[in-house]
Amino acid sequence: MPFVVAACGYLGASLASRRLVDGTPPARTPLLPALRALARRPDMAWLWLGAVFHYAGHGLFDHYFGPHARTIPGVTASMISGAWALGVGFEVVALWFVPRVLGKPWVLPATAGVAVLRWLAIAHAATPIALLAQQPLHAVTFAVWYASFVHENQHHADPTMRATVQGMAMACMGLGTITATLLGGPLLERFGGAALFRCAAAAALLAGVCYLLRLRATDNTLASAAREP
Repeated sequence: MPFVVAACGYLGASLASRRLVDGTPPARTPLLPALRALARRPDMAWLWLGAVFHYAGHGLFDHYFGPHARTIPGVTASMISGAWALGVGFEVVALWFVPRVLGKPWVLPATAGVAVLRWLAIAHAATPIALLAQQPLHAVTFAVWYASFVHENQHHADPTMRATVQGMAMACMGLGTITATLLGGPLLERFGGAALFRCAAAAALLAGVCYLLRLRATDNTLASAAREP
Protein backbone atom coordinates (compact mmCIF):
# COMPACT_ATOMS: atom_id res chain seq x y z
CA MET A 1 0.00 0.00 0.00
CA PRO A 2 2.70 2.63 0.82
CA PHE A 3 4.35 1.92 -2.53
CA VAL A 4 1.08 2.47 -4.42
CA VAL A 5 0.43 5.72 -2.55
CA ALA A 6 3.99 6.91 -3.14
CA ALA A 7 3.72 6.08 -6.85
CA CYS A 8 0.53 8.13 -7.10
CA GLY A 9 2.26 11.00 -5.33
CA TYR A 10 5.21 10.99 -7.72
CA LEU A 11 2.82 10.82 -10.68
CA GLY A 12 0.98 13.85 -9.30
CA ALA A 13 4.29 15.67 -8.85
CA SER A 14 5.29 14.91 -12.44
CA LEU A 15 1.98 16.12 -13.83
CA ALA A 16 2.00 19.28 -11.73
CA SER A 17 5.63 20.09 -12.60
CA ARG A 18 4.62 20.31 -16.27
CA ARG A 19 2.95 23.57 -15.33
CA LEU A 20 6.21 25.11 -14.11
CA VAL A 21 8.14 25.55 -17.37
CA ASP A 22 7.41 25.95 -21.00
CA GLY A 23 8.76 23.10 -23.09
CA THR A 24 9.77 24.92 -26.31
CA PRO A 25 13.34 23.78 -27.15
CA PRO A 26 15.56 26.68 -28.29
CA ALA A 27 18.84 26.43 -30.24
CA ARG A 28 21.65 24.48 -28.56
CA THR A 29 24.86 25.91 -27.04
CA PRO A 30 28.12 24.08 -26.13
CA LEU A 31 27.25 21.80 -23.22
CA LEU A 32 30.33 21.22 -21.05
CA PRO A 33 31.64 24.81 -20.89
CA ALA A 34 28.18 26.08 -20.05
CA LEU A 35 27.69 23.42 -17.38
CA ARG A 36 31.08 24.16 -15.80
CA ALA A 37 30.29 27.86 -15.76
CA LEU A 38 26.95 27.14 -14.09
CA ALA A 39 28.54 24.91 -11.42
CA ARG A 40 31.05 27.67 -10.60
CA ARG A 41 28.26 30.11 -9.82
CA PRO A 42 27.86 30.31 -6.02
CA ASP A 43 24.08 30.60 -6.23
CA MET A 44 23.83 27.32 -8.17
CA ALA A 45 26.48 25.54 -6.09
CA TRP A 46 24.63 26.35 -2.85
CA LEU A 47 21.33 25.37 -4.47
CA TRP A 48 22.65 21.93 -5.44
CA LEU A 49 24.50 21.34 -2.15
CA GLY A 50 21.35 22.29 -0.25
CA ALA A 51 19.46 19.65 -2.22
CA VAL A 52 21.98 16.99 -1.18
CA PHE A 53 21.41 17.79 2.50
CA HIS A 54 17.65 18.31 2.21
CA TYR A 55 17.07 15.03 0.46
CA ALA A 56 19.45 13.17 2.74
CA GLY A 57 17.02 14.04 5.52
CA HIS A 58 14.03 13.19 3.38
CA GLY A 59 15.68 9.95 2.29
CA LEU A 60 15.88 8.84 5.91
CA PHE A 61 12.15 9.48 6.18
CA ASP A 62 11.35 7.72 2.90
CA HIS A 63 13.19 4.55 3.84
CA TYR A 64 13.04 4.34 7.64
CA PHE A 65 9.79 5.99 8.69
CA GLY A 66 8.00 2.61 8.79
CA PRO A 67 10.57 0.73 10.90
CA HIS A 68 10.77 3.62 13.34
CA ALA A 69 6.99 4.01 13.52
CA ARG A 70 6.53 0.35 14.46
CA THR A 71 8.55 0.95 17.64
CA ILE A 72 5.96 3.49 18.89
CA PRO A 73 3.37 1.85 21.18
CA GLY A 74 -0.02 1.50 19.53
CA VAL A 75 1.15 2.05 15.95
CA THR A 76 0.01 -0.65 13.51
CA ALA A 77 0.87 -1.42 9.91
CA SER A 78 -2.48 0.05 8.83
CA MET A 79 -1.68 3.30 10.65
CA ILE A 80 1.64 3.53 8.83
CA SER A 81 -0.13 3.06 5.49
CA GLY A 82 -2.63 5.71 6.52
CA ALA A 83 0.19 8.07 7.46
CA TRP A 84 1.68 7.68 3.98
CA ALA A 85 -1.70 8.29 2.37
CA LEU A 86 -2.25 11.39 4.51
CA GLY A 87 1.12 12.87 3.63
CA VAL A 88 0.85 12.17 -0.09
CA GLY A 89 -2.71 13.55 -0.17
CA PHE A 90 -1.52 16.89 1.23
CA GLU A 91 1.45 16.78 -1.17
CA VAL A 92 -0.72 16.45 -4.27
CA VAL A 93 -3.05 19.24 -3.15
CA ALA A 94 -0.08 21.53 -2.45
CA LEU A 95 1.37 20.97 -5.91
CA TRP A 96 -1.64 22.59 -7.53
CA PHE A 97 -1.23 25.79 -5.47
CA VAL A 98 2.56 26.02 -5.21
CA PRO A 99 3.05 28.00 -8.48
CA ARG A 100 1.82 31.04 -6.53
CA VAL A 101 5.02 31.09 -4.43
CA LEU A 102 7.55 29.96 -7.02
CA GLY A 103 10.53 32.29 -7.27
CA LYS A 104 10.07 33.77 -3.81
CA PRO A 105 13.51 33.92 -2.13
CA TRP A 106 12.22 32.75 1.25
CA VAL A 107 10.61 29.51 0.04
CA LEU A 108 13.58 27.12 0.09
CA PRO A 109 14.93 28.31 3.48
CA ALA A 110 11.39 28.04 4.87
CA THR A 111 10.97 24.47 3.63
CA ALA A 112 14.25 23.53 5.29
CA GLY A 113 13.08 25.06 8.56
CA VAL A 114 9.80 23.14 8.40
CA ALA A 115 11.78 19.96 7.67
CA VAL A 116 13.85 20.47 10.84
CA LEU A 117 10.67 20.73 12.88
CA ARG A 118 9.06 17.75 11.13
CA TRP A 119 11.98 15.37 11.64
CA LEU A 120 12.27 16.39 15.29
CA ALA A 121 8.53 15.81 15.72
CA ILE A 122 8.93 12.27 14.35
CA ALA A 123 11.98 11.67 16.54
CA HIS A 124 10.03 12.56 19.68
CA ALA A 125 6.59 11.17 18.72
CA ALA A 126 5.42 8.86 21.50
CA THR A 127 1.83 8.16 20.38
CA PRO A 128 0.08 7.32 17.10
CA ILE A 129 -1.65 10.73 17.12
CA ALA A 130 1.67 12.54 17.50
CA LEU A 131 3.10 10.52 14.63
CA LEU A 132 0.16 11.28 12.32
CA ALA A 133 -0.03 14.97 13.27
CA GLN A 134 3.17 15.87 11.44
CA GLN A 135 2.27 14.15 8.14
CA PRO A 136 0.51 17.18 6.58
CA LEU A 137 3.95 18.86 6.68
CA HIS A 138 4.88 16.54 3.80
CA ALA A 139 3.17 19.15 1.62
CA VAL A 140 5.95 21.58 2.54
CA THR A 141 9.02 19.38 2.98
CA PHE A 142 8.48 17.58 -0.32
CA ALA A 143 5.85 19.20 -2.57
CA VAL A 144 6.71 22.87 -2.03
CA TRP A 145 10.43 22.13 -1.80
CA TYR A 146 10.49 19.97 -4.94
CA ALA A 147 8.49 22.39 -7.09
CA SER A 148 10.61 25.32 -5.91
CA PHE A 149 13.83 23.40 -6.50
CA VAL A 150 12.73 22.53 -10.06
CA HIS A 151 11.75 26.15 -10.69
CA GLU A 152 15.05 27.58 -9.43
CA ASN A 153 17.07 25.20 -11.60
CA GLN A 154 14.95 25.91 -14.68
CA HIS A 155 14.85 29.65 -14.08
CA HIS A 156 18.63 30.02 -13.79
CA ALA A 157 19.57 27.58 -16.55
CA ASP A 158 20.40 28.53 -20.10
CA PRO A 159 17.28 27.71 -22.15
CA THR A 160 19.34 25.36 -24.32
CA MET A 161 20.38 23.12 -21.40
CA ARG A 162 17.39 23.01 -19.10
CA ALA A 163 17.17 19.21 -19.31
CA THR A 164 20.87 18.85 -18.43
CA VAL A 165 20.55 21.21 -15.47
CA GLN A 166 17.49 19.31 -14.33
CA GLY A 167 19.51 16.10 -14.54
CA MET A 168 22.21 17.65 -12.33
CA ALA A 169 19.55 18.72 -9.86
CA MET A 170 18.04 15.24 -9.70
CA ALA A 171 21.53 13.74 -9.31
CA CYS A 172 22.02 15.93 -6.22
CA MET A 173 18.76 14.60 -4.80
CA GLY A 174 19.92 11.08 -5.63
CA LEU A 175 23.26 11.60 -3.90
CA GLY A 176 21.46 12.70 -0.76
CA THR A 177 19.03 9.79 -0.69
CA ILE A 178 21.70 7.18 -1.55
CA THR A 179 23.94 8.44 1.27
CA ALA A 180 21.00 8.43 3.70
CA THR A 181 19.93 4.95 2.65
CA LEU A 182 23.40 3.50 3.13
CA LEU A 183 24.00 5.12 6.51
CA GLY A 184 20.45 5.03 7.83
CA GLY A 185 20.21 1.27 8.39
CA PRO A 186 23.28 1.00 10.64
CA LEU A 187 22.27 4.20 12.47
CA LEU A 188 18.77 2.86 13.10
CA GLU A 189 20.06 -0.49 14.36
CA ARG A 190 22.72 0.98 16.63
CA PHE A 191 21.10 4.14 17.96
CA GLY A 192 17.35 3.83 17.29
CA GLY A 193 14.81 5.77 15.29
CA ALA A 194 14.84 8.89 17.46
CA ALA A 195 18.56 9.40 16.85
CA LEU A 196 18.07 8.69 13.14
CA PHE A 197 15.48 11.44 12.76
CA ARG A 198 17.61 13.85 14.77
CA CYS A 199 20.24 13.24 12.09
CA ALA A 200 17.59 14.01 9.47
CA ALA A 201 16.86 17.29 11.30
CA ALA A 202 20.57 18.12 11.30
CA ALA A 203 20.73 17.48 7.54
CA ALA A 204 17.72 19.77 7.01
CA LEU A 205 19.41 22.44 9.12
CA LEU A 206 22.50 22.24 6.89
CA ALA A 207 20.24 22.56 3.86
CA GLY A 208 18.76 25.71 5.35
CA VAL A 209 22.25 27.15 5.87
CA CYS A 210 23.07 26.41 2.21
CA TYR A 211 19.91 28.18 1.06
CA LEU A 212 20.65 31.23 3.21
CA LEU A 213 24.20 31.38 1.84
CA ARG A 214 22.69 31.13 -1.63
CA LEU A 215 20.53 34.17 -0.92
CA ARG A 216 23.64 36.05 0.19
CA ALA A 217 25.52 34.98 -2.95
CA THR A 218 22.60 36.05 -5.13
CA ASP A 219 22.42 39.44 -3.41
CA ASN A 220 26.18 39.93 -3.91
CA THR A 221 25.88 39.03 -7.59
CA LEU A 222 23.05 41.50 -8.10
CA ALA A 223 24.97 44.22 -6.23
CA SER A 224 28.06 43.64 -8.42
CA ALA A 225 25.96 43.80 -11.57
CA ALA A 226 24.38 47.06 -10.40
CA ARG A 227 27.83 48.65 -9.90
CA GLU A 228 29.01 47.76 -13.41
CA PRO A 229 28.80 50.64 -15.92
